[in-house]
Amino acid sequence: MSGRYDGSIRINTEIDTSNVSSQVMRATESIRRLENEATRVRARLHELETTQIPTDEYNEISKKLGKARNRLEQLIERQQRMQ
Repeated sequence: MSGRYDGSIRINTEIDTSNVSSQVMRATESIRRLENEATRVRARLHELETTQIPTDEYNEISKKLGKARNRLEQLIERQQRMQ
């Protein structure tokens, strides 16, 4: 090897940024849509957390309570008539 160069390599280090702003805008819009969807999902989860689903036992107690209220109203009406 004689220490002489037999050729050269050139590397283009220029970065093409012509599409960057549109790509950033698309990414930003995607993030906004995801945030909106996450907000919607959180609201639905909160709604489901606060929803009360009656059990059979609850329904039975509710019916008994309704009957007891009706009986109480009848007794109050009867008492008022006696006075």
